[in-house]
Amino acid sequence: MAAARPLLHVLKGLAGTVGAEQLAALAAAAETAAAPDGWVALGSVLAAIPPALAAIEQLAASLEEDAASGAAG
Repeated sequence: MAAARPLLHVLKGLAGTVGAEQLAALAAAAETAAAPDGWVALGSVLAAIPPALAAIEQLAASLEEDAASGAAG
């Protein structure tokens, strides 16, 4: 788990930079859970993944629609 912490930290920062606050919060929680004493928090992080993924999929679909509308107009 220790190897995941730097990657989760980068994900948290990138998500925050682009305004993906839910993903940034999830990455922050996962980063904390990846600490040697953070295993208890991992359950809540895993439970939050499906709703976050659904929100990302909705955003991607919306962006695709906007791009298609812009290209057609």
